[in-house]
Amino acid sequence: MIRFTRFFGKCVLPLAALALLVSAALPALADDDFKVVSTEILKDMLDEKKPLTLVDARTKDEFQQAHIAGAINILAESFAAKSGVLPKEKGIIVYCNSGGGSYASYRKLIKLAYPKIYQAILADWKDAGFPVVKSQL
Repeated sequence: MIRFTRFFGKCVLPLAALALLVSAALPALADDDFKVVSTEILKDMLDEKKPLTLVDARTKDEFQQAHIAGAINILAESFAAKSGVLPKEKGIIVYCNSGGGSYASYRKLIKLAYPKIYQAILADWKDAGFPVVKSQL
């Protein structure tokens, strides 16, 4: 019994305390407002002409090669400087090829107090067979 008490006091209690501290910190670290829109929902929103602004966060060349119809192009790196063109009263859906650039843009819009921001992935859009537009040069 004494060995169990020592083991419990030296190992189990500190681990339990650590687990409690970590679990208490997780809500503060979580991004509860992060919203990803599925390809199908995005397609429905566009088909229903919902009041939203669709933003492609990729480079100009990538945008010209293929983008979702109706999207505007704002590179993720210049999002803070160009975000003034985005209306705060509409929902904003930011997308890029795989999610990295659109997530960075999403985070910048959160910091700029945009209330309705969502993220989508262009690769998923293409994989679903939905149409893309090529810009005329």
